[in-house]
Amino acid sequence: MARPEIKDFATLLEELLAQAKTRMTRIKNWVVGGVVHSIIAVLAKGLEKLYEALSHAIDLAFLDTTSGIYLVAIARLLGLTPLEATKARGRVVFYRTTTTTEKTVPAGTMTSTSSGSVRFRTTASVTLLVGEAEKEAEVEAEMAGASGNVADDAIVRLVSAVPGIDGVRNDQDGGWLDREGSDAETEDELRVRCQTRWASFAYGGTAELYEFTALSISGVQRVTVRAEAPRGEGSVDVLFTSTAPDGAPTPDLVAEVQALVDARKPCEADVLANGPQMVTNDIAMIIYRDLTGGVANEIEDAVEAAINALFLPTNNPLAFDIGDDLVQARLFAAAIAVPHVANVVLTAPAFDDEGKVDIPDDGLARLGSLTVEVV
Repeated sequence: MARPEIKDFATLLEELLAQAKTRMTRIKNWVVGGVVHSIIAVLAKGLEKLYEALSHAIDLAFLDTTSGIYLVAIARLLGLTPLEATKARGRVVFYRTTTTTEKTVPAGTMTSTSSGSVRFRTTASVTLLVGEAEKEAEVEAEMAGASGNVADDAIVRLVSAVPGIDGVRNDQDGGWLDREGSDAETEDELRVRCQTRWASFAYGGTAELYEFTALSISGVQRVTVRAEAPRGEGSVDVLFTSTAPDGAPTPDLVAEVQALVDARKPCEADVLANGPQMVTNDIAMIIYRDLTGGVANEIEDAVEAAINALFLPTNNPLAFDIGDDLVQARLFAAAIAVPHVANVVLTAPAFDDEGKVDIPDDGLARLGSLTVEVV
C-alpha cells in the first residue's frame, strides 16, 4: 500500500505562505515575526502534528508495524489472545540418612536452586515410610516463566525446613521436568502467530496450519513442518523445540501438541508431532587475542556465552534450528565478534570439506562439552 506523503513543518509553512500570498494580496507584511507570518506558522505546526498522527495511525493499523494494544486487537479479530506465562512442573527427590521412622514432606514445601533465585513448591505431600531413604515429589515453580526450566541437578536447596529430611535433588533418569514453563508471548511471537493464522484458513492440512497449531501451545519455541511424506505417502511430521534447557520437549508437551494437531488435521492425514532428534557435538577452539590484549578469563567467558547462545532454546535468528547443519562459519562468526578476539581456530568437531557437520532433517544440533583456550 502506498503511504501518504508526510510533510514536515518547513514544507507546510512554505506551502501555506505561498497560498496566503496568492489569496491575501492586500497584506504586505510577510516578515518572520510579523502577525500574519506567526499565525500561519502556528497553523503549519498544527498540521505537522496531524501528519505525524496520521503516520502513526497507519502503522498501528497493519499487522507488520502495529504494537501494544493495537496488535492485541488485530490478534483478537483472528480469534487469538496473547499466550500468558506458565509455570514449570516436574519432580524432585527428597532424601534422608535415618530411615527408622516415617517422615512426611508437606505440600507447599519450598525448594530452590543453589543461588536461591529460582524456587519450587511441592504440590502434594509425600511420606517416606520406614526404611525409605528417598521419595519423589511433584513440584511447581513459584514464578511463571521459562526461568523455571532449570537443568538437572540444579535444585539442591531445601528452603523450608522439614525435620528428618536431609536434602533435595532433581537428578532423575530422563530428566526431572514434566512440563516446560514459558514466558509471556512477546509481540514478535504473537505477530508470527497472526501471520500463520491467515494461512491456516486455507482448505486442508497445510504446513501453515500445523505450524500455527503447535505455536498456539505455551512452551513451544520453534516449529518445522516436514510435509514431503517423510514417513510414507500422506504423512507429515510436525517437529518442534521447547523452552526446556536443551530444547527437547517433554512427553506431556508432545502429547498436548499431538492432541491439538489431531483435532485440526484432515481425517485421512497421518500427522506426527514430536521433538527433533538431538545430535550432540563437543566443540573446542583456540582464541587468539588482538594486539590490545584483553583479559583472558573475560574473553573466555564471553566466547563461551556467544557459543552457548547458538544452542539455547530461544528465538535468536542465529541459533541452530531443526535440520540446520553444524556450520563452522557460524561458530567462527560468534566467537570473532567478541571484543579482543583476533582469530579463531576450531579444533573440534571434525568438519567435512564443506566446513560442516551433517545434521539430519529431523535433527537438532546440541552442544556437548565446550573447550575454549585463549592464547
